[in-house]
Amino acid sequence: MTKRNENRQEYKKTKVGWIPETWSSTELKDVIVNGISNGVFNDPKKVGAGYKLINVIDLYSEPYIDIDSCKLLDIHENEFKRNQVLQGDIFFTRSSLKLEGIAHCNINLSNYNNVTFDGHVMKISPNKKLVDPLYLRLYCLTNRARRYFMQNAKQTTMTTIGQSEISKLPIPIPPLAEQKKIAQILSAWDRAIEQTRKLIEAKKRLKKGLMQQLLFGRIRFNEFQNSEGIQSTPFYEYPKDWTHPRIGEIANEVIDRNIYNKEVTVLSCSKYEGFVSSLEYFGKKIYSDDTSSYKIIKRWQFGFPANHVEEGSIGLLDHLEQGIVSPIYIIFQTEPGKVYPPFLYSLLKTNIFKHIFRVNTSASVDRRGSLRWKDFRRIRVPLPKITEQKVISSLLDKSEREIEMHELKLELIQKQKKGLMQKLLTGEIRVKVS
Repeated sequence: MTKRNENRQEYKKTKVGWIPETWSSTELKDVIVNGISNGVFNDPKKVGAGYKLINVIDLYSEPYIDIDSCKLLDIHENEFKRNQVLQGDIFFTRSSLKLEGIAHCNINLSNYNNVTFDGHVMKISPNKKLVDPLYLRLYCLTNRARRYFMQNAKQTTMTTIGQSEISKLPIPIPPLAEQKKIAQILSAWDRAIEQTRKLIEAKKRLKKGLMQQLLFGRIRFNEFQNSEGIQSTPFYEYPKDWTHPRIGEIANEVIDRNIYNKEVTVLSCSKYEGFVSSLEYFGKKIYSDDTSSYKIIKRWQFGFPANHVEEGSIGLLDHLEQGIVSPIYIIFQTEPGKVYPPFLYSLLKTNIFKHIFRVNTSASVDRRGSLRWKDFRRIRVPLPKITEQKVISSLLDKSEREIEMHELKLELIQKQKKGLMQKLLTGEIRVKVS
């Protein structure tokens, strides 16, 4: 299972590799009861009442399946009894668009007695006299188990795996007390991961609330307080001492083609991350070798795909000197001294402006559903003096850096847990059982 275990004293070679002598090895089918089963037909007409239904999407909740978020399905009582879910049951996906997603698994730890499961997932019930359900689920997430599932999957337009292949997964079996201790240790890491996730979500909600308040002048810093009152528009209110220019009055479209077909980073604009490398974002090359018609975008310039801006796909290039984007992109830059680019970027990313973009896209005479510069430039924006713009942006940037810090911490905890999990579940590191 790990080369570090090979030929170690008090270790033995088995079909799952080198494991401690006090461990045994077997196949999944030997540590479950009632075999592997598929669930009920998820009839859309019967959704909304009845029994809790574990669906494919529920298998991706972390750290375990959240039964409270499962939708309801109205099925006959006899069908429910044949497909009832019990505490400790483990579920696997039967199909995946990508090979690495096959046989994704999760566990039900709730003691609800009104839960069933969808026919697109497979269920096993661990024999609790032989194996701890949490230990078994954790082993199914190890690198060795994932490799087994991928090697035994069938690939056509979809990747699929059957009950027979799942049931033959080789598994190392420590003594039951040691299994429970391993699961207990790793569950503590899961709790730390979940707490960090919740903290990140709370920080994101706080930032979103700050954006709505600060970017429209609902809350202002003391040095910028003004008693002139509020000006109303169909979409929002803003302080009367702010200006309300059209975008075309504070920015100009830029059209600079890559006519010499230079090798420059090709960028794509995502809804949430702004400009990113197209190769890294899509994981493959989706653009032509000839990029002479592509538009050059430089640092502190804005850009958006004319046919997707209403989804929030607008970016500000702030991490590269320049890049190139598809010809469908609209590129513009603001006038120095009037606009602090990060402020305008935050403003244009709000839900209010996403709505304004949708309204203007629908009203556009362009039948392809695009928002071209001639229409985009007419949109008005609430604009304080540049000193206030910079103070607002500084606070929002500080909030974003804090979120990024916690996201890095989450990545670190997840990486540490994964490394520890591989060592504990292969017996490379042993736990003491009292």
